[in-house]
Amino acid sequence: MKEIFTLSHYKTLKPFNLFVSGRKTSKYGNNSLRALGPHIWNSFPIEIKKMNCIIRFKEFIKKWYALE
Repeated sequence: MKEIFTLSHYKTLKPFNLFVSGRKTSKYGNNSLRALGPHIWNSFPIEIKKMNCIIRFKEFIKKWYALE
């Protein structure tokens, strides 16, 4: 995953956010994991991004998604 996603350069403004890069094609580029992944990750609350336990992370994501 490190090859696909990179942390944003603006760590002080939005910590734990991923860099969103532009895509050249709109047919597949904007709908790819590389393009959508950072948008989804950046929309999560900071509490989810800070978690270091995968089990708690999954539980929190399910609860968060149900609220959306």
